[in-house]
Amino acid sequence: MSAWHRRKGLQGGLMAFGCALWAMLFASCDRRPLEVYWPDAARIRIDVDWQRYFSQKPTGMTLLFYPESKNWEQPQSIVTNSVDQVFVDLKPDVYRVILFNQSVDEFGSMRFEDMQSYDKAVARARNMVTRVNEAWDDSLTYMTDPELLGVALDTIVITEDMLEQQVHFASYHDRHRYTLTTDTAVHVFQETVRPLTTQIYVLVHVNGIHNMRSMEGNITGLADGCALSQIWRTEESRPLLLDAWSVGGITRSVADSISDGWCTCVMPTWGLPHGKELLSQREREDNLLTLCFTLRDNTTRVYQFPVGQLIHYKDAGEPLSGQPWSTLRELEVVVDAPAADVPQLPEVIDVGGGSGFDARVADWEDGGTFNVGM
Repeated sequence: MSAWHRRKGLQGGLMAFGCALWAMLFASCDRRPLEVYWPDAARIRIDVDWQRYFSQKPTGMTLLFYPESKNWEQPQSIVTNSVDQVFVDLKPDVYRVILFNQSVDEFGSMRFEDMQSYDKAVARARNMVTRVNEAWDDSLTYMTDPELLGVALDTIVITEDMLEQQVHFASYHDRHRYTLTTDTAVHVFQETVRPLTTQIYVLVHVNGIHNMRSMEGNITGLADGCALSQIWRTEESRPLLLDAWSVGGITRSVADSISDGWCTCVMPTWGLPHGKELLSQREREDNLLTLCFTLRDNTTRVYQFPVGQLIHYKDAGEPLSGQPWSTLRELEVVVDAPAADVPQLPEVIDVGGGSGFDARVADWEDGGTFNVGM
C-alpha cells in the first residue's frame, strides 16, 4: 500500500474516532444529574389533645407562631378546621406558640386584644347588651359570661439541621412534581389544650324561702379576661350577673325545712383577678354578692354580702403560688351562718300572678331541684 493510501486510512480512522467521541459526549448530556431541593422552611406536624383537660373537640382552631427574630411579635397565623393534626412550614428560628379553639371572630362573649404580641395577647369579656337593669343594679355594666376557651402553649426551635433532614433528591425531570410526603422527615410536636375559663358556684341559705317568687343577683370583683400567654387572669375586675338560679337539690344543714332552703347558681367565669388568687390576698369587700328577691306579694328585698373571704377553690383548697394552671379550679361561694347572716325573707301573702314556691316545699325536702323564674 502506498504512503498516500496509508495516510488516507489514518485520517479516516481519526475522523471515525472523533465522531464516536462526540456521540458519547452528546449522549452524556442527555443524562441529567440529580437535582437537590433544599427547603426554605422545615415542615412540622402539630398533634393536639383536646380531651384530656378541655373535654370538648372544637370545629376549628387557631395557631400563632411568634418568632424570636421579631421580638415575639408579628406571628405566623394559621386558622384551620383540622383540629386533631395540622402541618406547618416554619423557617429556622425560635417560636413561641399559642394555640386555641376556634378563631378570634367566632366568640360573641369576648374580644381579643394585642394578638400581634406574644406577651400582650389577651381575651377580655364584652359588655352585656341584653340586660335591662332595674333599680337594684341600675348603675352596673355587666360583663358577658365567657364561652369555653382553651389554650396550649409551647416553644418550638427550628434549626438548619431540621432543614437538612428534609433535603429531597430527585431527577431533573421530576423537579416540578416534588412534594414532601414522608412522615420520617416531619418533626412532630404534641400539644395539650387546657381551659382558660371555669365556673363559679354560688350557694345561698335562705330563711323564709317559701315567701319567694323569683330572684336574681350579681357578684363583683371577678376578672374580666385572661392573658393568653401568661395564663394569668387579668387584674381588672367586672361584675357578673347571676341569672341561672335553682332551688333545692342539696342538703347542707339539718335545719333545712319548709321555712328555709338553698338557692344555687352556677355560671361560667374567668375566675379571680391576678394578684387575688390566694385567700390571703383578698379583703372581704373585694367581692360583693348582691341578691334581689321578689316575694309572693310582688315586693322586693335586696341583700348584700361581702364574700371576698368566702370564695374558695372547690375541692382543691388554695392554689399553689407560681403555678398558673392551678387557678383554673372551680370557685365556690357559700353564704350560710355563722360565716354570714343569711337572707331572712318576711312572711307575706301570695297575691298570685307568678310561680310561688309553697306548693313545692314538700318536693324540696326530697331533694328536688327547681329553676327560679326571673
